[in-house]
Amino acid sequence: MQCIYCGTCCRNGPPGLHLEDAVLYSHGVLDKSLLLTLRRGEPVWDNVAGRVVTLPQEMVRLKSDPASGACILLQGENHCRIYERRPAQCRALKCWDTGDLERIYSQNRAGRLDLVPPDSALAEIIGEHERRCFLPDVQEIVRQLREEAGSGAAADSIGSVLYRDRWFRDYLRDHAGAGEDVLHFVLGAPLEDILQRMGIVPEATDDGLRLREMRPVS
Repeated sequence: MQCIYCGTCCRNGPPGLHLEDAVLYSHGVLDKSLLLTLRRGEPVWDNVAGRVVTLPQEMVRLKSDPASGACILLQGENHCRIYERRPAQCRALKCWDTGDLERIYSQNRAGRLDLVPPDSALAEIIGEHERRCFLPDVQEIVRQLREEAGSGAAADSIGSVLYRDRWFRDYLRDHAGAGEDVLHFVLGAPLEDILQRMGIVPEATDDGLRLREMRPVS
């Protein structure tokens, strides 16, 4: 069998990047506005596993089209904007035989610091945000929050991390002109969104921050 360019693979979701794809970023084939960071400790839907998993390591992937869910680079009549220089997962996937994709799927995943220059200001910002808003720590705080029934020291800790995450985003918007499309690569999803996937809804009230528990994504 061979590819008939039907676009089904592209419509099923965008690929994650691997270390060998770093050259696509450094050569400008892929830019920040096309990429989304999924951080270590973040609950995400795993297409291969068919369920929500907590990421054991960071990964960067292409964004989805908000309307269709297809890869953002799919255009027109099943046309990929970068087909000749498409990422490793796209090259490995054959819809009639997913073996090659399954073999590389979890290997040599690329994170942000595999893409941006290590001595750059951007790398410093990414590293500092991770240190101050580390998701595995947030997971532990959420566990404590449930033990405290939504109040106490854990609730205060969640509020502090939310403040720090918002500060980074506001700073990059105000001082670097970063739009939301770029922030989703540089800092990942806003912590409010990630908390909701963990089953916690932060709500501002006249008395401060209230944390409402909802059913976690499953």
